[in-house]
Amino acid sequence: EHVFVASNTLCKDMNSTNDMYKANSIRALRKITDTSMLGPIERYLAQAVVDKADIVSSAAIVTGIHLSATHPELVKRWGGEVGEALKQRGVMAQYHALALLHKLRKND
Repeated sequence: EHVFVASNTLCKDMNSTNDMYKANSIRALRKITDTSMLGPIERYLAQAVVDKADIVSSAAIVTGIHLSATHPELVKRWGGEVGEALKQRGVMAQYHALALLHKLRKND
């Protein structure tokens, strides 16, 4: 029950206008979210990958890198968003996007 309350609070932070709140909530959600909560949170994460703020985009992509170890099919659905982040974001987000694409495609 406590995880559910914390997840809802962090999801509200993901909709904040403060980019630091968004990035930190994404990082925290990765640590506390279980498999049953990934469905609703996936939409927020996919939107965060293409966020205009480099720090938010990078946090979402790194979360994808960590999630790809346990839920690769979930992260593979973000291919378009990650490709877009690779094309038009700052160097930090580009680096993380490239690392995520490599991890997802290394066994193809």
